[in-house]
Amino acid sequence: MLTLKRSPGQSVVIGSPLGPIGTVRVASISGKHVKLEFDFPVHIEVNRAELAERKSASPTQSVGMTQRPG
Repeated sequence: MLTLKRSPGQSVVIGSPLGPIGTVRVASISGKHVKLEFDFPVHIEVNRAELAERKSASPTQSVGMTQRPG
């Protein structure tokens, strides 16, 4: 497992730097809460772990994350 320290506004590139799959950016930190921004192509699903587990347990149920424009 890789552990990185990032500050608000800093990002992590996923995939090759020459052709990344996407990026994860730290939007803000408030107490114990961290807001992350995910910038991935629409065809790549991004789910919270608890929703991913629920989806894998019940593959007929559609539970996920909707992407926001912008």
